Amino acid sequence: WLLKREYWEHRGGLLWAPVVTSAIFVFFSIVGLALVGFGVRQFDGGGDGLKISEGIAQLADPSKAAEVGAALELVIYMLGNPIFIVMAFVGFFYCLGSLYDDRKDRSILFWKSLPVSDAQTVASKVFTAAIVVPAIATVGAIVTSLLILVVLSVFVLLHGENPVYFWDIGAIARASFNLIAALPIYALWALPTIGWLMLCSSWSKSMPFLW
Repeated sequence: WLLKREYWEHRGGLLWAPVVTSAIFVFFSIVGLALVGFGVRQFDGGGDGLKISEGIAQLADPSKAAEVGAALELVIYMLGNPIFIVMAFVGFFYCLGSLYDDRKDRSILFWKSLPVSDAQTVASKVFTAAIVVPAIATVGAIVTSLLILVVLSVFVLLHGENPVYFWDIGAIARASFNLIAALPIYALWALPTIGWLMLCSSWSKSMPFLW
């Protein structure tokens, strides 16, 4: 229930921030591919446009399967970066306000009247910052990268080519596993920063951001 409380009080950052970021990123990807499709982006002034068939032929080359898989993994990491950046800011300001806001609006008095210890309350906030926020970012990054691949596949289909080579299941699974496996490592790495931000949040009388 403490974790649910954190979610309810910070739904804007924990839910809508990654959703809106993903939607914007996907939208601009669609716009960019549409511009390419209409010939706005060309390699030269001769009007030849984008040689999609040549690119697909290179992806289909069996001798380059390992390179294509590695490139796809890298693309998935890169496509997820906007979500991670946004959620880093969410986590930063969440930690700063985690205890300060309760003191500022005096809601801490209500929570102290409940049969919940201070240690449990603080632990729920630490868990949210160290695990929940990066977990949401990881899921958002994976979903966003898959949506971009769907958009790219539709673009390739509209140009009469086969997009199956964009869907290397092994590469997608490896990239997703690596992102998920990094969660505990990130949590340990972030704990000192989380501790300092929450210390400022609990101690500062005003403007904890300055500290």
